Order: sequence, then C-alpha cells, then structure tokens
Amino acid sequence: MLLVLGCATSTPKNVQGTAAQATLSQANYSIVLSPVKGEAEQTLIGIRLIGGEPFGIVLSGDKDLTTVAMDNLRKNAQLAMPGKSRALVNVTEELQYDPWIIIYHKVRKTITADVIEFK
Repeated sequence: MLLVLGCATSTPKNVQGTAAQATLSQANYSIVLSPVKGEAEQTLIGIRLIGGEPFGIVLSGDKDLTTVAMDNLRKNAQLAMPGKSRALVNVTEELQYDPWIIIYHKVRKTITADVIEFK
C-alpha cells in the first residue's frame, strides 16, 4: 500500500538581489502609493506547533504564500511603468492564522509596502 501526502509550510524568502544603489537620505524621491498590499491564502488540514506556522495537507489556495503575496504586491504597486523609476520601501509581512493547534487552518499572508518614485 502506498500512501502519498502533500505537505506545505510557508517561510519568508527573499533571495533577490540587485546591484543598484539608491541614496534615500536626500529628497530625491516621493512616495506615490501608500500602502500597497499583496495577499495569499491557503486552507489546510494539519497541526501548528506552539509559536509556529501551521503545516499539513493543503486543501485549497497557494502553496507558497510568500511568493504569491510578493507577486500580487508587485502587480498592485505598478512598478513596471515606462519612464518611471520606482521601488518598494518599508516592506512588512504579516501572517494570520486560526488559533487552533490541530485540524483545520486558514492561513493568510499579507505583505505591505510603500512605493517611491525617484526624481
């Protein structure tokens, strides 16, 4: 008998890097959007260790909450506007989940940021 289970966890990941450097100590930028949000949600059956994130079998939603929430944030931030030099600043993550320790969990990750535009 073969038993196959799918497990999911969500851990913050930010493996992106850039060679660009910006100096924000001068008044060379303005805030154009604040706040901008990106969200991702999943429903799962599993357990949650005290003080930790829930993990288990994903019933519905996004398996990688951080990646999907960041993709939604970038889309909502309108970063790819021609002729504009924009960046995300003050990026914060929030993870919300039901207080239950076992069984059914609804998990939502929200990433919030401000969008600045360089002059």
